[in-house]
Amino acid sequence: MSLEEWKAIDGLVVVVEAEYLIAKGRFQYWQMVNPTKNFDITITYPEHYQLQFKTLVLEDVVSQITEGPGYLKFGYSSWALPQSGLAWLIAAQPPAVLSR
Repeated sequence: MSLEEWKAIDGLVVVVEAEYLIAKGRFQYWQMVNPTKNFDITITYPEHYQLQFKTLVLEDVVSQITEGPGYLKFGYSSWALPQSGLAWLIAAQPPAVLSR
């Protein structure tokens, strides 16, 4: 979908809602196509899995990450340039090590 007709609107907010089924143990990524300011993403996954998450942005200090079991929300309060983005991997938890 092109946003060309709205390019003159200052303060335009675009919300993308998507639900994906992904294979566990494979890296996924989200990459910006257009310059984007103030974006966030929420990733939910089964609580008995673990999430590896990496930002691919210029100024990581203006980001905020909120995590919980089966949940991660990443917010970025600056400009993300084209080719910026995020990468994540959802994998099974390693088996617990029992201590004696």
